[in-house]
Amino acid sequence: MEGVKRALINGHDINTPDWTLFEHSTEPYDDLGSSSYEEHYRTPVRSSLTSLHWACFYGNEELISFLLEKGADFQQRAELGFRCDLDSDGSREWWDSGPLGWHHSHRAMMTATKEQYIAFPPFCHLQISIGANALFFALKGSSSPVHRAKWDALTFDKRGSLVTEDESGCRLAITKRLVRAGSSLVTCEATKLHALHQAAAYRDIDVARFLMDELDVDPDVRNIYDETPLHVLARNRKHGPYKRTDEMVELLVERGADTNLKGSNGRTPGEMGLSIPAIL
Repeated sequence: MEGVKRALINGHDINTPDWTLFEHSTEPYDDLGSSSYEEHYRTPVRSSLTSLHWACFYGNEELISFLLEKGADFQQRAELGFRCDLDSDGSREWWDSGPLGWHHSHRAMMTATKEQYIAFPPFCHLQISIGANALFFALKGSSSPVHRAKWDALTFDKRGSLVTEDESGCRLAITKRLVRAGSSLVTCEATKLHALHQAAAYRDIDVARFLMDELDVDPDVRNIYDETPLHVLARNRKHGPYKRTDEMVELLVERGADTNLKGSNGRTPGEMGLSIPAIL
């Protein structure tokens, strides 16, 4: 918090993108035909994440309120970062851009669910569109130290869960703060992912109830794949330590969700594997 204040006092733009990330990699060093040790590389990464995006992702309510009061752009959307490699031809050096490695935590940060992350192109072009706003990160964020440690670039495990369950209530509080400020509920522009899709996938009952009861969000809101929140929940039912699937299904159905709607794959949520007894 104090660091952000000092930066603003010294004239830094509150919406400046974060260029402090790195990609860490190792390569074996071949010493006379014998791989005697590994060389470690730390390559700069240019991201479009702002201080508000990070504050939302780490559930820092105080910092979020401060940033919004100082004019942070809550509608600014982030894209996938890229690596900056220093190349040389012997006589000169220059910076060249390249895609992030498959292991980099930034790739997982920019996807809403494990299912989406698995489908993410491993060597995607730099111009891939995502368009994630601050609310996108708030809905998968958490203030817990476990969550923070999990996303460190040095320790990120792509085999683990992408979403930490949050018991602190910070997601609901931050969602309300961003909504009051005027945030779009379309959290990911590329896929037209809606806040209710994320809440359903993460089994965040309180957030889903707030969106439908106080903001009159349609329980059958669609993304570009014609998927409703029930479809998104069905696709991600096996990912993560979630224990409230039945409760989320019941809430959506109580609010009028149509269990017979089909997505672009031609299947209903039940046909995709969501528990039929739970739907009924």
